[in-house]
Amino acid sequence: MTYEEELPIFIKMVQDEREVIYAEMYKAKSYQERAELEQKLKKLEKEHYKKYCKLREKYHLPPPTIIDNSKDLS
Repeated sequence: MTYEEELPIFIKMVQDEREVIYAEMYKAKSYQERAELEQKLKKLEKEHYKKYCKLREKYHLPPPTIIDNSKDLS
């Protein structure tokens, strides 16, 4: 498999996992439950980023660069 083949599969997996949490957040009855799900989502996003970096590393690609547009605002 190539990076171009694996990336859409990875993106679909990430979207599916996030949608499950979003659905749970929508059904949450209390603020506390929503807050816990939001923390779970943040943790999941960190895991996804690590997996994405490993996927890029697997194909000898550099780590993703963060674009900071805040300097353009001045």
